[in-house]
Amino acid sequence: MRSAWRSVPPLVLWGLLIVLGPSCTSGKNSQPPSILLTTPDSGTGSVPLLPNIIFQFDRGMDPSFMINTYFSIVQSGTTTSISPSVEFLPLLNEVRITPTSLLLPGTTYLVLVSGVVQSSSGVALGADTGITITTKGAGIATGPISFTAPTGPGTTAGTIALSWSTATEPTTGAAPSFTYNIWMVTGSETEDFLNAPPTFSTAAGATGATFSGLVTGTTYFFKVQAVDQDGNVFAPTTTFPELSFQVP
Repeated sequence: MRSAWRSVPPLVLWGLLIVLGPSCTSGKNSQPPSILLTTPDSGTGSVPLLPNIIFQFDRGMDPSFMINTYFSIVQSGTTTSISPSVEFLPLLNEVRITPTSLLLPGTTYLVLVSGVVQSSSGVALGADTGITITTKGAGIATGPISFTAPTGPGTTAGTIALSWSTATEPTTGAAPSFTYNIWMVTGSETEDFLNAPPTFSTAAGATGATFSGLVTGTTYFFKVQAVDQDGNVFAPTTTFPELSFQVP
């Protein structure tokens, strides 16, 4: 039997598509938002004591809910909760969730977003959701990494040269060793720690990195994250510092 759709004149079909298209979009927006991707994945073990924790939502979210009031890191099996630092990245539909101190070694945590959190269209998650992670054993660090923003860009045409002072962290006595991950983009606040690998990762002990072959007059944006020998990352308790330099 011939499809009923084939018997409908083309102009009528086009009109139906115009009517139905917005309805389909509206239907999605009326459904609760969800978390598309996370780092780490839920159930991951051997997580550093201060890791990158990032959630990506499936749509734009209401920024008034993207604050630490609505996010928590809870030690599994207890009521012990850490109120983390939370940074919203609206262009990426992401939040960066940062512990304010080292997590306990060999411990399972629930990283949760409250069910009252809403999308930009006013639809709530409806239930607390998040991930479960288990930390690795103790390393030499006893506190978070401190790191001063790099400087640049240098004076060589087509080149940006970043330089920085070595990161520091309190340790049990052994000297820490740091590498540095660098994200370079051409749009402000589009450095995607979740979906994009670093543009460049340095060798241990580096105090700078040079990017050449760039477009003169173009502004590039950078985020530089120090990482210690145990995988703990530089995680500021406020907005992650972004650098911007115009290529000479």
